[in-house]
Amino acid sequence: HLTIRCDESFLSKVIYKLDISQEYKSTSIYFTSNRISKIESSSLLNIPNIIEIFLTSNQINQLEPYTFLNLKELINLDLSYNILEIIKNYTFIGLEKLTNLAINNNHLFYIDID
Repeated sequence: HLTIRCDESFLSKVIYKLDISQEYKSTSIYFTSNRISKIESSSLLNIPNIIEIFLTSNQINQLEPYTFLNLKELINLDLSYNILEIIKNYTFIGLEKLTNLAINNNHLFYIDID
């Protein structure tokens, strides 16, 4: 298991095209308490077997549809304590194994479920 910790690193975006070896059976990534406001869908493409992503306490205000599309092994996604207002349709599409989605303590007023 590989754990990547980028907590309190003053990051403004998720590391672009981080390339992790396929030798790890699972990966956990922590981007807690940074300045991330947006997650580009391409930023997590080259990380196989991500099972957990922690984006707690950032400044994420939007998630684009298909942001997490290729993360088929993802089980835990923590987006709590951000400033999300809207979650668009297809944002979480493809997350077949997701069992825990934390979106508490945001500014949510609309979730598109069509």
